[in-house]
Amino acid sequence: MLISEAYRAANARLHDALPYYGSYGGRHAEQVRALMSRRDCKTLLDYGAGKGGLALAMSDVPVTNYDPVTFPDEPEPADFVACLDVLELIEPECFKAVLWHLRSKVLKAGFLTIATRPAKKVLADGRNAHLIVRPPEWWLPKFQKRFSLVEVLPISSDSELSIYVEA
Repeated sequence: MLISEAYRAANARLHDALPYYGSYGGRHAEQVRALMSRRDCKTLLDYGAGKGGLALAMSDVPVTNYDPVTFPDEPEPADFVACLDVLELIEPECFKAVLWHLRSKVLKAGFLTIATRPAKKVLADGRNAHLIVRPPEWWLPKFQKRFSLVEVLPISSDSELSIYVEA
């Protein structure tokens, strides 16, 4: 299971209530473009696309949006997968399944960003929107198990982890 129906509904309410929620993917467009060039990636999957901001910012690249709430159709694997500010939102009981699903979509490489601090948003049930708040040293072994290369990239915030991976 990648997401429970209750959590899907809670996220749908957030998307409906907050116009900006899930719309910031485009801010990573230039970094995604640069990382795609490392392995000559031609296709892009935005895994956890929210409102599709990355696709809007990268209109010259074939982008598939996948998000269990807003773009729920099962995506085909892509050369490059961007998973931006998504993994901290995963239900802990679904986490392993989501990581394997994510890995199955990466043909060549990917870019992952993960918030390592609590969110400002709260779910309707009172939980913090970031369901998994862990330090980088907790996250890294999870990716090292699934990818042949895991490179931590420099970032501008100490509360975010930014990772380049290769299949």
